[in-house]
Amino acid sequence: MARKETVLDESASIYQKREEKSEKQKWSEMDKKAKWQYFNEYYRNKLIILIVGVVAGVWLLYSVVGPSVEQVLYVAVINDYWNDAASEALELDLKEYLNAHPKWEEVMIDDSYYFLGDSSTDASQYVQKLAAYIFAGDIDMIVADEEQFEVYATQDYFVNLQEVLPADLYELVKDSLVYYKSVNEENAVEIPVGIRLGDSKVYASMNNYQESPLLGIMGNSEYIDNAVAAVRYFFTADVDYSQAQLQQEQQKD
Repeated sequence: MARKETVLDESASIYQKREEKSEKQKWSEMDKKAKWQYFNEYYRNKLIILIVGVVAGVWLLYSVVGPSVEQVLYVAVINDYWNDAASEALELDLKEYLNAHPKWEEVMIDDSYYFLGDSSTDASQYVQKLAAYIFAGDIDMIVADEEQFEVYATQDYFVNLQEVLPADLYELVKDSLVYYKSVNEENAVEIPVGIRLGDSKVYASMNNYQESPLLGIMGNSEYIDNAVAAVRYFFTADVDYSQAQLQQEQQKD
C-alpha cells in the first residue's frame, strides 16, 4: 500500500515529542497566587503527613531511649499515716540532701500500706503490692510498727546496720537499735536491723500515728547508700515538718 500523502511536513510541531517541564521551571513561571494554589493542591497534605510522621517518630524514639525519672529512694511506710504536706516537704528535702537530679531523679515516701487489723480486699492488695515491690528490689527502706517489722526482720529482709552504717552514725543511733534473730538459721545470733524513730525530730514532726515505729534498710536495695544517708537525715536534721501541715491548713482557709 502506498503511503498516504500529507500536506504537513514531517518537521511540523504535532510530530515533535513533547518535553515535560520540570518542577523548577513550572515554579519559576508562576506568580505568587499561582504558587500558593499549586502548593496547597500538590504539597500541603504531603508536608503535613511528613511532619506528623517525623514528630511521631521522634516522640517514639525519645520514649524508648530517652531519659526517664529514676527513683533513688523509696520509703514504704506500713501501718502509719504521715501528713501529706509534711511528706511532700520531706521528699523534697531528702532529694536535695541526696544531691538527686532535680528533673530525672525522685524520692518517694509511700504510706498507703495500711493493713493493721484489716482483712478487707484493699488491705490484701496492699500486702501483695508490698511483697511484689520487695521482691523486685524497688523498696529501699521500710518504716513499720514493731509487729509488722518483725515479720520482715526475722526473714532476713534487712541489712545488718552494723555493717552499713558509718561509725559515727552507728554511735549516734546505737541506743535506738533493735536486734532480731533469723528464723532461717540454726544458732543464729541477734543482729541490729531496726532503728526506733521515736528519737528522730524529723519523724516526730510528721504528725504521724505510731509513736516509735522501726526503720530498716532492705538487703536487696540498689540504693543502700541513699538509705543510709536518709537515716542520717532523720537523726541529724533540725527540721519541723509540722509547719508544712500548718501552711497547708492556712491555705485551705
